[in-house]
Amino acid sequence: MIDNNIPRFGFQNFYASRQESKCPLIPRAVAFLNKLIENHPKLDLFMPIISLSYGKRIIINSPSVQINERNFLEIVDYDPIKQTYLLIGLSEPPIDAPLHWIVLNAKKEINVLLQMKLNLSNNKSSKKFPHINGEFLHWSLEKIGEILKLMRNTNIIIIGKDNILCAGFDLKEVESSILKIIEDRL
Repeated sequence: MIDNNIPRFGFQNFYASRQESKCPLIPRAVAFLNKLIENHPKLDLFMPIISLSYGKRIIINSPSVQINERNFLEIVDYDPIKQTYLLIGLSEPPIDAPLHWIVLNAKKEINVLLQMKLNLSNNKSSKKFPHINGEFLHWSLEKIGEILKLMRNTNIIIIGKDNILCAGFDLKEVESSILKIIEDRL
């Protein structure tokens, strides 16, 4: 007899379609990320993750060195208890996709999330914005709950020592948040 107490690791991905997503928000997100990287080469942005609300779905990119439309996918549905996704796209969701899904669905005033790794040593931002330690797993509900509590008062949170989460209503608001971090970094 097989024991049902076998631990499950990872997520189950179910694809509604294995074709490139045709969401009209994807070209804007690609242009935004490419412009950000091009205009601020000194930042050394390392594989940023951007997600946008699209009705009840979210659009998110899989981290890649080269940012293009093929890296984006639609998360049609996510179940945090069963850890299952329903997806449209060619790639796999990033490990931080549960965080993006829950925040974008819990806070209706936020439509865009940008998560990026930056070296914050000797940076005023490391003291100016709230921190959350990186003890929990990326997809743990405890960590996401802490992040949601912090987002009551701010749209910029530092996760761990070098991971920044910027939230906003639109891409312009997220860009202005990034500029605050850049100004403090210089």
